[in-house]
Amino acid sequence: MFRRLIAVLLAATLGAAAVVSLVWAVAAWLGGRDSPGTVSAAIRLAPGDAALWLRLAALGGPERGRAFEAAIERNPLDTSARIGAGLEAELRGDTALARRRLIEAAQRDRTFEPRWTLAGFAFRQGDSAGYRKWASQAAQWCYTDPEPLFRMAWSLSAEAAANLSLFSDNPAVLARYTAFLATTGRVEEALAAAALLLSRPGPGTNEAVLDTCDYLLAAGRGRQARQLWNHAVTAGLIPAAPLDPERGAMVTNGAFHRPVPGRGFDWRIASIPGVSFSRHPGGSGLRISLSGDQPEAADLLAQWIPVTPRRSYLLSVTYRADVQGPDGFEWDVSGAGPVRLAAGPGTQNASIVFRAAADADTLRIVLRTRRQPGSVPPHGDLLLENVSATPAVQ
Repeated sequence: MFRRLIAVLLAATLGAAAVVSLVWAVAAWLGGRDSPGTVSAAIRLAPGDAALWLRLAALGGPERGRAFEAAIERNPLDTSARIGAGLEAELRGDTALARRRLIEAAQRDRTFEPRWTLAGFAFRQGDSAGYRKWASQAAQWCYTDPEPLFRMAWSLSAEAAANLSLFSDNPAVLARYTAFLATTGRVEEALAAAALLLSRPGPGTNEAVLDTCDYLLAAGRGRQARQLWNHAVTAGLIPAAPLDPERGAMVTNGAFHRPVPGRGFDWRIASIPGVSFSRHPGGSGLRISLSGDQPEAADLLAQWIPVTPRRSYLLSVTYRADVQGPDGFEWDVSGAGPVRLAAGPGTQNASIVFRAAADADTLRIVLRTRRQPGSVPPHGDLLLENVSATPAVQ
């Protein structure tokens, strides 16, 4: 009796607003419990709370569709309820209601999520025109991985120009699309996308160009890789000179004036225990140090260079070698035969003549370390001052 009296007095003292607040607090607590029963109990206390209806819908069950519709009725501005109702209707086979709810969401919310959802819906319905409309709009606002949009586009149509137009307005998405085309083997389409990307660079442009270039080189498409690389150079995205084997412009960053990025036609440095690399303090040259604990044989440094089929070339290296033990460095050009770099005081030169095969448009030049049989491991420093390649005198 005493407790009941206290409750009555509290209610009278706090007033109706406080009682309502208490009811909502209890409803919120019940709504936080993860079971349909407790959320339904919360809804009975606060039937006008759209968030509780959405929570009930999220728990699934036969009332899911009704819960989404109830949430829409109570908060018409919440587009997530319309998206949920649309997807639920699609699961039930009511495509008319699904389309209506999803379009309503897109009309009320101009951002990514409704358009992404509508693009997926149109794809599942085989609606190519609808997909193109919504995918193009979704790409403009995209903040997540756009690759599903790319795959859906190519599943619906193999028209490269039409597909490119879907993703060309957002430079970040276009960059991802360029890399997607290259890594899925659509080389000519990737080059077209890259050319468009280079005309309107934005976030991710450099990475996309280098990713595409790396893929083309790995796939043996050296001519296309050089074409893309030169476009990027001309656009000012890569601080190098255009490559042209006929004019002797074959080695990129030959004097190591710039840091080595390890991408495209620039140098690639290997990570090897017992070997360290550093740029020369004078601003040019690359120092390679052997500790003596390096592997018996390893590729240290490599670069792809462009060539003309059946043409002979001369690789020239200027260096200083302060190495203890047997000579520890050698250059090789795609199996043309290694040339060892002799140790000794002062600047030295070494060269190797090689010939491109009939089907070759790129070759790989490689600097290796190799321990001679029966000898102690070499240790010391090699300073590469310059590496160049030119057409050999016929």
